[in-house]
Amino acid sequence: MEPRFRIGAEWPYARCDGRECIRHDGSDVKVPYEVSRLQFLPVLGKAHILTGDDSYRRAAKRILSHWIQSNPVLVGVNWTIAMEAALRAMSICFLLNLLSPFRPEEQPWLATVTCSLVEHLHYIEANIEFSHLLTSNHYLSDVVGLYCLSMFLHGEGMAARRGEYRQRIEAEMAQQVYEDGGDYEASTGYQVLVTQLFTTALLLMRCERSTPPRPAFVERLRMMFQFLNAIASTSGQLPQVGDCDDGRTELLVDDLQQMIHCPVAERNSLRVSHLLGLGQRLFGVGAGAGDDSAWYGLSDTTRSPYSEAQLNPGLTGPIKVLPRSGIGVLKHGFADLLFFAVPNGIFGKGSHTHNDKLSLFCASVVRKFSATPGRAATHGTSQYETGSAVPRRTTPC
Repeated sequence: MEPRFRIGAEWPYARCDGRECIRHDGSDVKVPYEVSRLQFLPVLGKAHILTGDDSYRRAAKRILSHWIQSNPVLVGVNWTIAMEAALRAMSICFLLNLLSPFRPEEQPWLATVTCSLVEHLHYIEANIEFSHLLTSNHYLSDVVGLYCLSMFLHGEGMAARRGEYRQRIEAEMAQQVYEDGGDYEASTGYQVLVTQLFTTALLLMRCERSTPPRPAFVERLRMMFQFLNAIASTSGQLPQVGDCDDGRTELLVDDLQQMIHCPVAERNSLRVSHLLGLGQRLFGVGAGAGDDSAWYGLSDTTRSPYSEAQLNPGLTGPIKVLPRSGIGVLKHGFADLLFFAVPNGIFGKGSHTHNDKLSLFCASVVRKFSATPGRAATHGTSQYETGSAVPRRTTPC
């Protein structure tokens, strides 16, 4: 089911695989994928809690029931990639957490949803996106989704799954994230998605009170937030380097404000002040808006649960160096200068290698300069071409 607002066509109601998602007819599989991540459902759950208005609760339940009925497992475009099923499953779990406790008359609905979650778990396990050559945000989404499902579902095998997928998440932190906190896919967009995935995992780990998160995992996630703070502007916006991916694990206030108040052409998925604020509440580093933090039990502004470690000396002062990620940052007053000489994504083994990996970005509060290969540099309302013969290419994925 593809919304007709795009080209007026629909996806077939039949079993298909990922190769059939590229149709060369103007359609974009990311449209049904994005809608079917169901990330608007937790927003309805939060609206129900904040207002006490049962219409939000009823709407969320009705939409989810319709999705389950319209998308039987293995049928249609929404059952072609494990990552999509994992992100969707997390949205459903987050909604259930917000709607709980359930009323007696809601038990049949809850049973239907639980059966769907079990189907999601088995589908992800059967189609997990693992390779001995490389892993990426797809595999990470799979294992975080499976860990989340194993936390919400009860029954035979779930405790073992929790331990297994938690270990896999911790292993991916060591594999995918450099010591300086940079994601090895060499993209600021993926840095946001991967940071949010690992943050979701940490928040789930906090619910397993008998087994605290491993210090190495917590420290590397702290470094991911320090990385974001190092390259972010004072307003919490990141420069775009690499894929312009806008994936999310869960929608935060930044995302919702832009959806409501900004025309499409003015939206920017790299405005992440509320994600930075969540990191500030967790680790006591950086800055950012804290509106989302209370949903995760982090409403205490005077104390951070993981604030013991010292800051990396390379990320203090006006000059910041991220050596493994190949980034240097100079911040002085209202001006920022960022130099990118980033390594090939995933150690050069595949999916992400960009020819904007050698870039210079300069910005101030009142003016912005961007000098990247083959792209116009802007100064106020004027533009100047850079002299590179290599065009810059940013490839959505």
